[in-house]
Amino acid sequence: MLPAPYMSGDNATMIIPSHFNDKNKEDPTLYFDITKCHFLLDLDTDKETDLEPIYAHKKGQVETEKSNKYFRAFYIPFFSDKYVVYGNFSLLQSTKLKIK
Repeated sequence: MLPAPYMSGDNATMIIPSHFNDKNKEDPTLYFDITKCHFLLDLDTDKETDLEPIYAHKKGQVETEKSNKYFRAFYIPFFSDKYVVYGNFSLLQSTKLKIK
């Protein structure tokens, strides 16, 4: 559910915001305009959709769908590397926006 602003006041980080849920549902109020970003951290999973493009392929670490869930959650020497598939993170900087 991040990035999202914390609540304000005492113990603000302990307050559970109303947009948090236990069903992993999206909250459209947290969406932002990607054209206003200076930087974008993109995970390349070799799977592209209209809603989740591979931004690093456009000009101008662990891939969950291919990795065993237990070896993703718990590192076990000599076994995890056999059952975990790694993806590539790309840190992309906007060519249109400049940092002041």
